Amino acid sequence: MQNGVQKWVQKGSFDYMAPELKRVKPDYSAKSDIFALGMVMYELVDGGHAPLDFVAIMKRCIDEDPLKRLTLQEIVNAFPVVYRVHDTGDGDQIEIEQGYSANEEFKMGLKFYYGEEVDVNLAEAAERIRKAASMGDMEAQFLLGVIYKDGKGVLRDYVKSAEWFQKASDQGYVPALTNLGLSYRDGVGVPQDYSRALDLFKAAANQGDDRACCNLGWMNMHGLHIEKNNQEAVLWYRKAAERGFAIAQINMGAMCALGYGVEKDYKEAARFISMAADQGHFEAMYKLGHMLKEGHGVPQDVEKGVKYWRKAANKGHVNAQYYLGMATLTGNGVRKDNQSGRKHLKEAANQGFEPAQYMYGLLNQAVTK
Repeated sequence: MQNGVQKWVQKGSFDYMAPELKRVKPDYSAKSDIFALGMVMYELVDGGHAPLDFVAIMKRCIDEDPLKRLTLQEIVNAFPVVYRVHDTGDGDQIEIEQGYSANEEFKMGLKFYYGEEVDVNLAEAAERIRKAASMGDMEAQFLLGVIYKDGKGVLRDYVKSAEWFQKASDQGYVPALTNLGLSYRDGVGVPQDYSRALDLFKAAANQGDDRACCNLGWMNMHGLHIEKNNQEAVLWYRKAAERGFAIAQINMGAMCALGYGVEKDYKEAARFISMAADQGHFEAMYKLGHMLKEGHGVPQDVEKGVKYWRKAANKGHVNAQYYLGMATLTGNGVRKDNQSGRKHLKEAANQGFEPAQYMYGLLNQAVTK
């Protein structure tokens, strides 16, 4: 490697000026700075005992042809690992410590978190993501906050969760603003502060975060720290709903059906609920089932309504399980089937739904008599 840079070394000192800058008519470009960066990298390791990929990057940085030099982004991407240079305590000698970059640690953490290419290992995922977060990766900081909130791979710690959401928020990571707002709204990990929550939700909503829009709508509906204002709630719900956010579409459907903040309009309510149901949201499918059964905003179609209840029930929606069970027991919109009806009621009863527990109990009493 020394031969590659020796021509730029004069009388024991490094010449950081790119060759194109020494011409009669200097030709500066960003690649001129890359040359200087390469020389700095060489000086740091004093030309010796550097990892081979580190050497290869340096050589490409100091190529005589500016067009052949790496860009800054290419340099960053070229390092699958990070090399940390530090003194050994022995004069001018240094050592290079190798470790994964924040980006690589985060990617490895995600693989363990979701079980991609490896078995799911939440503890390993949390440790990898923690390393990336400690190196300043804002996505890792956000996800680490979620990990501490949910207690996945670590002991649940709401204080640490809020701290990591704060770190990611400080870097401008929009989803973290919303999560930090939720922490302040609910007083989880931080003292409850509706004013702070409102500011965080507004900051995120103004940058297009749909969850923040929904939370702003919710705070306006309930008058938390602000005067109750259903019109303002509708404004924020509509923004997110029109961008396709299913929860906002459900909320808009409810506002239209109840006439909160807008004229009561079942047809418009059904339109919003249908959009969310088409995305597979089980609450929307359950609600659309009722609208079809009653003919609210849509032509009455009990059979189609029961089909939507079935879709929601298959996703574990307890109310849908109950109504599907009752419809199946009575043959309303579906073929009568006592065994299937009992099964759906039992599913709802096992989730603690009291009407289902009551009906299932009555059925069992009838069988034993």
